[in-house]
Amino acid sequence: MLLSDSCLPLVPFDSFYEECQDMRVSTFDMKDHTQKVQREQRENIKAIMEQMQCDEQWSEDKQRAWRLARELAENERVIAHSQWCLLTRRDAEALADDKELKMWLEAYKIMLPFSEVNASRTLAADELLIATYLSERARRTNEEFRYTKRQTTFCRCCLDPNNCKCTMKARNMPPRHAPARARRRADGAAGR
Repeated sequence: MLLSDSCLPLVPFDSFYEECQDMRVSTFDMKDHTQKVQREQRENIKAIMEQMQCDEQWSEDKQRAWRLARELAENERVIAHSQWCLLTRRDAEALADDKELKMWLEAYKIMLPFSEVNASRTLAADELLIATYLSERARRTNEEFRYTKRQTTFCRCCLDPNNCKCTMKARNMPPRHAPARARRRADGAAGR
């Protein structure tokens, strides 16, 4: 699970912990990453890589990373997602233990120059790396990488789903994930 200092949980920790323990597949927040956004990201990354040449004076590791970045761009296998995700233990361990991760990080530095990210032509690495890496790792090891797409972040007004007016629409959360106060209200209304 990735958190930031601006996170505010909408459910009690025990509920969140229980859900994490029950997870069978990783979850990625892709609400803002429509097919159009996916296509645009792949096209932009492909254009960046087409302009870039491998420097023969680079170290062998950096040349390998460049070839990986080029392969991902050419084959359009980059998966865009929000940085907010929940990984199963298996996926988290694969991400943490893999010896290839250093090369992947170098490939993303090559593929996503700061100037392109800063100009909003590409997403940042934390919105492209994790799902792409796990998907490619599974493909290369003939395993299956399964994940679900679900909104994982909400606005402050979502704490009161009955009065939430924002575009995040916490009232559309499955009842199990609604804040405890809202669940009690919904349960009380259902019993009438």
